[in-house]
Amino acid sequence: MIHSRRAPQISVNHERWLVSYADFITLLFAFFVVMYSVSQVNEAKFRVLSDTLVDVFHEPKKTLEPIQVGEQSLAVTTTPIAGQEIQSEQSLEGEGDGSGAFSQESDLPSANSEVASGAIPDSGADENFNDIEQALENRFANLLSEKIMTLHETEFWLDIDLNANTLFGPASAEPSFAAETIFDQLAAVLKPYHNAIEVSGYTDNIPIDTPAYPSNWELSSARASVVVQIMAQGGVAPRRMAAIGYGEFKPVANNTTAQGRAKNRRVVVRIAKERYQQMLEQDRAYRFFQQQKTEILTNDALSATEKNAQLIALGAAPVKPSIRQAFSEAQAITNPQKTPAATNSGEPIEPVRLKDGNILFTSDPDLNRIRTPE
Repeated sequence: MIHSRRAPQISVNHERWLVSYADFITLLFAFFVVMYSVSQVNEAKFRVLSDTLVDVFHEPKKTLEPIQVGEQSLAVTTTPIAGQEIQSEQSLEGEGDGSGAFSQESDLPSANSEVASGAIPDSGADENFNDIEQALENRFANLLSEKIMTLHETEFWLDIDLNANTLFGPASAEPSFAAETIFDQLAAVLKPYHNAIEVSGYTDNIPIDTPAYPSNWELSSARASVVVQIMAQGGVAPRRMAAIGYGEFKPVANNTTAQGRAKNRRVVVRIAKERYQQMLEQDRAYRFFQQQKTEILTNDALSATEKNAQLIALGAAPVKPSIRQAFSEAQAITNPQKTPAATNSGEPIEPVRLKDGNILFTSDPDLNRIRTPE
């Protein structure tokens, strides 16, 4: 008997693609969920972060150059004296400092002496300062006419430039009788006022190595300190004064000649104008505000809401003083030979706040910069 064989039926699953499709859809859904969660930014936290970046970018320099106190220059160079008899080369050698003409490169102190408390009127004409200048001209008319003393007024200071050879002996910080007389009279003029005073000592580049003064830094600092002590004994409030030694590193003339070294040896008494004292007060207030703000932002114990509340309670930032601008402008006047040549680099890189709150750092002058009040 013959049996017929049937071909086996092969079933085809036409819906296998659904498994892969379901996996793809699941992964795609997970991807969009993750992207959505990442895109959700806490606006308050982002605003705090962006403001902090701006503040840090505009934070003024808090440290000075190593060793040199008040390295950055503020005032301008006075005219060298004419007709001043220069000490012989024999007396100059090995002195490190001793005589001097009266050209001066002024410098802004890093932490200036205490400024007397009380509101200072912000007037275009500093009447008290004009009185001081007039009193100095009357009291020291002979010294000014003989070029033993020179006066030079800048936007923020009045510089009194004195010949160190008239005030001190060679390689010594022991004041002469003339020095004590001059600074006693100077103290009598400045005692009634509240202006901050900086006394700076300068030397030439001749090395000095004595038990008392291992280098020109010690010598220049000692001379400045002696002047401060004499004026303090004369009645000037010590908290108003600062003594700074610049050694050989602030020359106003070439140290290769005897005349140049004589010009570099000098003592300068610098009297701050009231507008500069006001800038110092503003700078202190601004730095104190920034310190408080930083403490709030870095306090991990506070939540974002608490930080925002404390920042709001802290209030608006004080006006930022333009001390850094005064540095650069005065340095350009004081050291024209050291002033960098103009470049074509254009605007400096500064932050720009975009419409969505983001911060863009750019040098494009056409974009509206985030400017801090000067």
